[in-house]
Parts: sequence; structure tokens; C-alpha cells
Amino acid sequence: MNRIVKLVVLAVSLSLMFGCATYYLQSNLNGLSVGISKSAFLYTFPDTRTTQGPILRAAQKGKDGLIEVFTMEMTGGQLGQQPVPFWFLFENGSLTQWGRPEDWRNVSASYEINFNPAHGVR
Repeated sequence: MNRIVKLVVLAVSLSLMFGCATYYLQSNLNGLSVGISKSAFLYTFPDTRTTQGPILRAAQKGKDGLIEVFTMEMTGGQLGQQPVPFWFLFENGSLTQWGRPEDWRNVSASYEINFNPAHGVR
């Protein structure tokens, strides 16, 4: 009977630990490059049952075409580490830049889009 209780506790612990949403690792950013297509980006970081993928946060047609900004939280991979939000900027379907919220200020002056990286990132 004692063994059954231990197995139940282990099963519940594992389901709590792995049943919650997980995040992509910041090291996955090493595989990105300027110019990849939006579809390749979304294929690289799919939204699955357990992992939160990119979220489209802003889109605007301007004189130079379509500008889109996605956000996604990522971790460094250490247990218990808080996720860090990142933004990803696409121009006409191609990745042009990405960074953390504090990097957006330097980029935002060059684009006609209403996006505040400090709000709404899950």
C-alpha cells in the first residue's frame, strides 16, 4: 500500500511539473537570422499544447508595406527561472530585428507602428 501512495504522489508531482505550459529557450534564438520568413519563424516556434509560441501583438500597413510585431516569452533553461519577453519585428513577411522590451525604444523611431512591449506579454 505504501508503494502505491508513493507512485500516486510521484505521478501527481510529475503531471504538475510537466503539465504546465513551458517556454522556448533563449538559446533557440541562435538559430534565427535576419530575413527568414514569418512562416519559417512560426514553424520554428509552434504554439503547442504545452509550449506557448509567438503572439501577434501589432500589425500595420505603412508606406513601405506590412509591419508586424510578435512577442514570445523565453527562458534560459534553469529550473524555476522566470521567463523573459522578447519581441520579433517583421517587414513584409521577413524577420528584420528582435530583442527584449528595453531594446524596442531604439527601434521604434524607425517604424510607424503602435506597439508597447511592456504591456500584454503573457
